[in-house]
Amino acid sequence: MRGHNARKTSLSMAMARLGLSLNPVYRVFATLKAMGLLARSKANCCTAALKFIFSEILGYIFKANEGNPMIRAVVFDLDGTLVRFNIDFRTVRAEVRSFLISQGVPASVLSLNESIFEMLKKTEIFLKNSGKTGKAVGEVRKQALAIAEKYEVEAAKTTVLLPGVIEVLKTLKGMGLKIGVCTVNGEKSVYHIMQRFKVGSFFDAVASREHVKSVKPEAEHLEKTLEVLGVSPKEVLVVGDSSADMKCARSVGAVAVGLLTGVSTAKELIDSGANYLITSLTDLPTLVKQINKV
Repeated sequence: MRGHNARKTSLSMAMARLGLSLNPVYRVFATLKAMGLLARSKANCCTAALKFIFSEILGYIFKANEGNPMIRAVVFDLDGTLVRFNIDFRTVRAEVRSFLISQGVPASVLSLNESIFEMLKKTEIFLKNSGKTGKAVGEVRKQALAIAEKYEVEAAKTTVLLPGVIEVLKTLKGMGLKIGVCTVNGEKSVYHIMQRFKVGSFFDAVASREHVKSVKPEAEHLEKTLEVLGVSPKEVLVVGDSSADMKCARSVGAVAVGLLTGVSTAKELIDSGANYLITSLTDLPTLVKQINKV
């Protein structure tokens, strides 16, 4: 397994050096493997192989990166990226669904397989079409999110940091980068985690769900985070473990980095727009350096 991870890391570093995204790389993945080049541990070996395939076989023209924005900030997802919540999301969805049904929303409209935010979107449409006022709809949303918050705050007490988080945050700060969090979790649980692990001082912006009307993958959520950070999308790496993180990043033009430690598979992250994949947060500082050197 360790060798497999090393190969993925080397490939990511090679792509960073060439300014390549994952989508075209995976189209020639089989060719690289057949050539035996993925077994090499050095990023420059993969770089040479990729450059040969893209230039000689696919006709890709490599140009100098002059004028392209440098990475000035990193925005993280929270759950599954920096920490792991010990929470039964299906139980949360079930209780929220039951509450919404009690407010008049037909059971057939709501599915346990969708997020509470998808349920709330449907609820808002249904209630407004039923003649409910904006205030009444807002109150239903508030009560539904209070249910989720109850579970989140309890889970925050036993949440654990993922490996390498402190070291990576320190390194990124030492590189002069701004750091933000863009999370669908509620403010209370986020604050509890920041206090418990004493990591709040690392972050220049924290955008929980209370700060926006529409959470990720809607662009508004990330745009709010970037506004506070004072950076443009092209100057930002967005790091997350879910398809929603990748879609959100790409919707605003940020660089999407998929982390293979959470809910989504490599294919799901790529299909959702990931520019890069990393197998561990500890790969991130090197990736930033390589992108900025291209």
